Amino acid sequence: MNQYLIDTEFATKSLFDIVTYELDQIAKLEIELKKSVDTSNRIMAEAFYVTDQDVDDLEAPGVYANRHGYATHLFEAYSIKGKIEKAYSTKDSSIRTLYGSILQIAKQGLSSVYGKRIQTAHSEPKSGEPIHNIILQGRNQSLHFEEGVFRNNVKDCFMNLQQAFGSDFDLTIVENKAKYVVLNVLGWRTYDDYLTTMQKLLP
Repeated sequence: MNQYLIDTEFATKSLFDIVTYELDQIAKLEIELKKSVDTSNRIMAEAFYVTDQDVDDLEAPGVYANRHGYATHLFEAYSIKGKIEKAYSTKDSSIRTLYGSILQIAKQGLSSVYGKRIQTAHSEPKSGEPIHNIILQGRNQSLHFEEGVFRNNVKDCFMNLQQAFGSDFDLTIVENKAKYVVLNVLGWRTYDDYLTTMQKLLP
């Protein structure tokens, strides 16, 4: 096995372990968020139903429902929903950064062997993009996504990825796309997935 892969094994494995844990946490947050949205919708439907069915002619619309506590329950439900969405956003941002670090390690491995003229024979079949270029341009996008201005190499690569994999790779959407590059294109869900690819690229 290439010495670079041996030297970086612990660090890369650790990143995959952390990201796997965080993805599990996000999955739990998604379940909580769905429950919160369902609760909000149910309370809202009940409030409107009660208002429509039982409101006194002398009361303004919504007063009856508010008097019976629906507004309070709805406020609590939306408050919980807001907290879950914030936690989700924070974790998702962290995951994207972690995947960017994985791409950085992979890119450094390519550079250690090929220097600035990285060239390998392996391509991703769906997009036709060379795998080494996906790693390089994915890493570049994750480093500079906030600027929203990219070199032609990045734009050309992501145009091909967008055509093959969909709108997640649209560069006009300002976000770190490392997560999509690693999971959807390279298929690196585990360290072993990463290692299999890198062993093909690094002699």
